[in-house]
Amino acid sequence: MRAMAIVGYGAPLQPVDLAEPPFGPGDVRIAVEYCGVCGTDVKIAEGVMPFSPTLALPHVPGHEIVGVVAEAGPDVPLAPGTRVVLYDYGTCGSCRSCVGGRETTCSRLRRRIGFTDPGGFQESVTVPWTLAVPLPDTVAPVAAAALSCAIGTAYRATVTLGQVRAGSTVAVVGAGGVGLHAAQIARAAGAATVVVEPSPQRRSAAVAAGARAVAGVEDLRALDDEIDVVVETSGHPAVVPGAVAAVAPGGRVVLVGYTPGAPMTLDAQDAVLKEVTVVAAATPRARTCGPRSRSSRAAR
Repeated sequence: MRAMAIVGYGAPLQPVDLAEPPFGPGDVRIAVEYCGVCGTDVKIAEGVMPFSPTLALPHVPGHEIVGVVAEAGPDVPLAPGTRVVLYDYGTCGSCRSCVGGRETTCSRLRRRIGFTDPGGFQESVTVPWTLAVPLPDTVAPVAAAALSCAIGTAYRATVTLGQVRAGSTVAVVGAGGVGLHAAQIARAAGAATVVVEPSPQRRSAAVAAGARAVAGVEDLRALDDEIDVVVETSGHPAVVPGAVAAVAPGGRVVLVGYTPGAPMTLDAQDAVLKEVTVVAAATPRARTCGPRSRSSRAAR
């Protein structure tokens, strides 16, 4: 099976030939139709993730996967030929987070497709059928790939955690994949939306998506509208104090982006006196996924 894999951190991906993985009764083998490239794929390739020191190489990244069921185990209710988009979290289903409906913070995460387990930069990928979500034929692969990643993250940050509602004003920091989707989701929820982005090209993309755009968080104070919610997707630590300063009293700041190893700071006095709620669109601690060591994979 042909794949593009990380063979050394900081180096370009290389073509490799891999054996098909074991196939269980509850598994599906997905013929990959399309796999998007996420910013996290770059971090994995650079070796800066928490699990990087123990990740066995070569490793196949890619978690924005769309494909077709090529083979299904006897316990699988999905028929071969079904188009699917993959969900990359293989959760335990029984910990406090899972039972409480917070699968993204599962404390006994079993796998993460493309993170600690082989991903979609290969001809096919084998996963438990519960991670394969049927996809209508009307949704194009290039659009569907982002559903469980950029779009799902943006929806959770904006609607679920940000509590964006009609009539509110939302500032989205960063006009990357998650940021542009967050801005569009906020608009669909009935909110006025402004995007903070230093890049003129990305500001133009935000305007084309229906948002206003400014170059920096300091520019938000010049707006007539008070900012009810700030969704921070850039991951730049220096942005957080400005986000807290820009949001209205009683507002919310949702942290989505992050830079590994770079702590964020904020003005506690400003946050406390304004009663600002700061929440995070949580990413599970990937080291709890139990990545196989180089020796254990070689033995297998």
